[in-house]
Amino acid sequence: MKLRFIFICMALCAVMMGCEDPNSGTNPKVGFIDKVPLTDMEQSELDAIFTERNHYLHNYASTLNGENTVNVIGSRAELYDLVGPGVFIGDLKSINFKKHCIVYGVVRTSSSGNTFSKAELYMQADGKATLQTTIDMVSINCMIGYVFPYAVFDIPKKDIQQITIQVDRSTPKLNKKAFSVSSTEQVVFSMGNLQYHPKNNEWRFAESQWNIIGGANENISTTYDGWIDLFGWSTDEHEATKWGVSTSSDWNDYTGNFVDWGINTIGNDAPNTWRTMSINEWYYLIEQRPHHSELMGIAQVNGVNGTILLPDGWECPDGIDFKPGLYEEHYNYPDESYFAMHQTFTLEQWRKMENAGAIFLPNAGIRVGKNVYDPHGAGCYWSSTRGSNLTACSYVFGGISVATGIINEMHKDARSVRLVKNCD
Repeated sequence: MKLRFIFICMALCAVMMGCEDPNSGTNPKVGFIDKVPLTDMEQSELDAIFTERNHYLHNYASTLNGENTVNVIGSRAELYDLVGPGVFIGDLKSINFKKHCIVYGVVRTSSSGNTFSKAELYMQADGKATLQTTIDMVSINCMIGYVFPYAVFDIPKKDIQQITIQVDRSTPKLNKKAFSVSSTEQVVFSMGNLQYHPKNNEWRFAESQWNIIGGANENISTTYDGWIDLFGWSTDEHEATKWGVSTSSDWNDYTGNFVDWGINTIGNDAPNTWRTMSINEWYYLIEQRPHHSELMGIAQVNGVNGTILLPDGWECPDGIDFKPGLYEEHYNYPDESYFAMHQTFTLEQWRKMENAGAIFLPNAGIRVGKNVYDPHGAGCYWSSTRGSNLTACSYVFGGISVATGIINEMHKDARSVRLVKNCD
């Protein structure tokens, strides 16, 4: 009887061993695999590897003839083989390659500077895996690029028998009335140049996009009971020049760090609603964004000379004929007549342009001390970028010399200010 009981127990044990739980540690995991938490330093170190700036990966990607692929890294040595020159990789203590692996994809895009927002690993019972990734198509540069989505997963390399990649591309919902100032960022402009009332210490935007103060800027003083719109480059060193409203010609009065005009309460807008663009943003907007040459042109609007900028998603209104470009054959004209000769817009026509998202940067001239020069002839707009100790970068549109581009100006020489805010 005892012997029979022993045989029965042995048989039951054999059956139970043959019916092992498929989700136990001896069989591959099934479903979405957990990611291994990394420290900020470890994440930064891996980010420095899996980027198109890594020449090793970029060269490898270029050999794939445009095909997307995916790879599994199962050891520290395999990872180090990907490290490009000048990249430091620490201990990566969170990664145990006996239990973990790194999966990374190589995805070709039609532009550079794109990123990924999802990298997930799905496992089937037969050991087949799929890296599911979403590429955020935020760049709009016209060139070939690559994205290397990756993550560290809680599964050893040996458990992955076969792997494929599934790529979804996410196109951002761009603001059709916004302007690209980099491959990843859009802004909207204030609907007029910045203005200041010294006596009341009050800030506002011009009532219309073509509104300029002009020669009345010569009335500037700390007690002037009127508006000005030409400012020296903002500095924090001396109260008299803090917002660039001084008439001092002493260079030593214009030293210190930049203070953005946007930190003020402007009209009914809260402080820090608006900001000053950097010179790189100005340059990208005018000379680098896609179709930039088609999205700007000089004009006379309601009798005021200036430059028109069109948003990324420009759709010309019915009945409007916009002519892009700058000066054409008018280089040698002795006055500002080339603006009107290029194109003019009545108030009614401009309202249609404005409603479609067009921005007008009027030529307000410059102020040196209390003297105003070249109103209607030159539009000079400050950036937030320092040039040297006593200069800052501005973007200039036209003038008698018909110069357009980046110019370093003395802090003390007053220019126009047009503020922007970032799009959500």
